[in-house]
Amino acid sequence: MLQAVFAGHGRFIAFAVLLTLVALAATYAWARRSHPRPLTTSCFAGSTVAVLLLTFWGSGSGYVGNCTVNRQMSEAFLNDQGLLNVALFVPLGFFGALALRQPVAVALGASALSLTIEVVQGTVPVVARVCDSSDWVANSTGAVAGAALGWALTAAATRTRVPAWRGSPRPFAWSFAGVLAVDALAGFLLMQLLFVDATSVQYGSSEMRKAAQARVREAFGTQLTVRKVQYLPGEKFLAAVVGKGSLTMNWPDDGEFSAYFPAYEQGVDPSLVGSVPVADGLPAPKSEQDARTIATHYVQQRFPWALPGSRIASSPVAGGRRGWSVSWRRTVHGVLMPMRLDVEIDRLGRLSGLLVREVADPTHVPAPKLTESQAKAAAHHTPDFVLPPDITFGKGTLALEQQDGTWHTVWLFPTGIGDETGQVIGIDSITGQNVPIRTQNG
Repeated sequence: MLQAVFAGHGRFIAFAVLLTLVALAATYAWARRSHPRPLTTSCFAGSTVAVLLLTFWGSGSGYVGNCTVNRQMSEAFLNDQGLLNVALFVPLGFFGALALRQPVAVALGASALSLTIEVVQGTVPVVARVCDSSDWVANSTGAVAGAALGWALTAAATRTRVPAWRGSPRPFAWSFAGVLAVDALAGFLLMQLLFVDATSVQYGSSEMRKAAQARVREAFGTQLTVRKVQYLPGEKFLAAVVGKGSLTMNWPDDGEFSAYFPAYEQGVDPSLVGSVPVADGLPAPKSEQDARTIATHYVQQRFPWALPGSRIASSPVAGGRRGWSVSWRRTVHGVLMPMRLDVEIDRLGRLSGLLVREVADPTHVPAPKLTESQAKAAAHHTPDFVLPPDITFGKGTLALEQQDGTWHTVWLFPTGIGDETGQVIGIDSITGQNVPIRTQNG
């Protein structure tokens, strides 16, 4: 929720800060005359205004009409977004408990406020933000933590036993129940609940970090170190910050990984270049053949398993401005095997890109039944797979793709519309059905 607000919206942040300060000053002026704790009361009002501004500001892009309910409640605390949401409500709970001396009421009220915010975000077009149960869990946790801290500080300052509740609970209970009823009715009538498992980016575990570091050591030796690991459970892959670049890999199946580093390009600030030296003493390439030589030297040292029986191919990257891409592939009876190795060498002769899929050649390769033209025709008649009428198909390639643990021989067709390059479409060479392609094979 908060990252979307903070990214690239400096004017709004300045406006929010100004309005919060105005609320602080106005509340303090009022509380000095009518409240025993004017400073904490004004801070409570200011934190409430800040929460409302940051959560109700939106794109105005239209009615959302759904709310994501995450079955994994702990996900709210496993990423930067969740911790920011926790921090957002800590001041509200803290100053509320200090000002009102009602920590339980403040915590419950802040939780109800957060629920209302989520409903408004998912139903009011002018806000048009994402309604997510993880935000409510994080906000409520922050409010509880802040209220508990305020309660403890009050007890320490007064050196007395401070009750968690004062007065009759009935008026608050009716108000609280009313807010929940209105939120529930609005959610039922205006939103669709989408129950999901954990899907957002999470902090990587120590095991993931060790696996990522092992891949970095395999590809680059000891010259690079993994600095940050994040995991996307919905896609089952993790991403790590490595040097000035990044590494991504499948998880828990780590048979495939890739790395990217900012390549040298004429006119680029040298401090931004992050490509990795391949070996000492190798001159910068002056031609595509020189880049092949450097890439082959690298592969011989790091991934010799990719060389036997493979064909080597190369092509310029960005018209040659950022160097060349060199690849190794194996074919058996005209069928492209699942093994992949791509190495990008920039104009300095350093490695700027890497794709590694170490998979042994399957012993059984299903013989295709459909010709290339038959597979193209089948692509236009596959149920639940509608193609644009003006789509064009490039030359097909027979390749092995794994689906549910079984290898299928698939026709791969690069596509495009006009001058734009599209996705690679896979058609099973036996059944004619569409096969989702996880990587750009070639």
